[in-house]
Amino acid sequence: MGRSFVLSFHINEYSKKIADAVSYFATDVLIYSDMLFIVTPLSVYRVTVSRNKLKLIRNIEELVKKDCESFNTKKIQAEKNLENMINTVRSALINPYFISVYVETSNFLKLFPSEFMNFNHRFLLPDIGKYRKVNEFLGVREGERWCIHFQQREMYSILFKTIQFFRRLKQIYAQVISMRSPITSYFSMFERELARLDSYSARPLLDIILEGNINFNCVFFGSISERRSNEGQIAAPYLEEILKETALASGGKAVETTNPLAGVRDIVRHQDHYYEVVFDFDGKIEEKHMQIILEGSRTKPSFKEKFGKEELQSFIHYLSTEKVTIKDFTSDSSTITFIITSFELQERDEEPFEPFGILRVRIQLHNEEGERVYTSKRILRTHETEDELIDENTVRITNIFPAQHKGKFLVIIAVTDLIRNSFTSAAHNIELK
Repeated sequence: MGRSFVLSFHINEYSKKIADAVSYFATDVLIYSDMLFIVTPLSVYRVTVSRNKLKLIRNIEELVKKDCESFNTKKIQAEKNLENMINTVRSALINPYFISVYVETSNFLKLFPSEFMNFNHRFLLPDIGKYRKVNEFLGVREGERWCIHFQQREMYSILFKTIQFFRRLKQIYAQVISMRSPITSYFSMFERELARLDSYSARPLLDIILEGNINFNCVFFGSISERRSNEGQIAAPYLEEILKETALASGGKAVETTNPLAGVRDIVRHQDHYYEVVFDFDGKIEEKHMQIILEGSRTKPSFKEKFGKEELQSFIHYLSTEKVTIKDFTSDSSTITFIITSFELQERDEEPFEPFGILRVRIQLHNEEGERVYTSKRILRTHETEDELIDENTVRITNIFPAQHKGKFLVIIAVTDLIRNSFTSAAHNIELK
């Protein structure tokens, strides 16, 4: 059990302001027992929180600076490719031969929308896969989970140029083509893609954050006082909306600032410090009184004054109902074995009529650097399985790893009882030879 932190970066460069914010976080917030992940535009890293804070800060800087520079170079090149496609058609419009212009425009409208949306997904929207990978790394580790995302506000000339050029192109062809012409369907398709710019949902990112029980926070920095600038640039408003909605829904905070260090300090002050008061329940559903004395004015109690009889009965039933369980884990040089038990059964509607369970079993290996190197997923129907069925709701699973995996690993087992919709997981350190 311990705290887990994620520092996520969507920035053009690792500036001194970012370095100051990271330095403060590493020296004033992180402690030796914390787990730290770095999410850059290109990858996810697990970074060891060493007692040598200068070394830790230097490691973070090297990872983020390298990846952000590479990402920015790729983004600039992708923008140029889109601009070249626009300029090719713009030049063709000067051509007096309409057939030639028509062919060039048709090809543009066929190819450009997918390239344009690919640019949005690669360079503007959050990469859901990277946060899913963070969840896999976190596994069953208990404790606080915090993410601080650094989002540099940017203006994109390609968004403005694309919208303006499309409108101009549509005006030109509206005067000379029939509504039945095939090119009108290309215009309609492109128009639908442009409309999607304002309708991206926060749900995919939010689902991953909530699934990982992560408190998501965001620091917006950089100045964009206007959505449009005199240079013909436009921002990506849907990106900010996605991040702000995710922060709000996960219990985090979104900070707008010109100084990332001030933003991080604001988020750290926002952290939830709390105590849980529990007592042994004797099983008697009756009125009980508790007295709690708080010393100091900074602690504010949050509690429910009364629980109804039905609530307690429902809670007792929940606690007393068996959940799917993983037990008796063993491993050797190439194999792991474990037992899954207490899963729900359902009757078969054909012969033989014996009951059976349906389980989703996922096994993952992570190396010492935290990288996932192996994944096995399968749906197991206990009446059909080749695994050892000990009794009707207990099965022994054996998994043999490929020979190339040698060394020390963390194995994570996740089991979902698909009939009861119950989930459990387990993690073990193993050595394969």
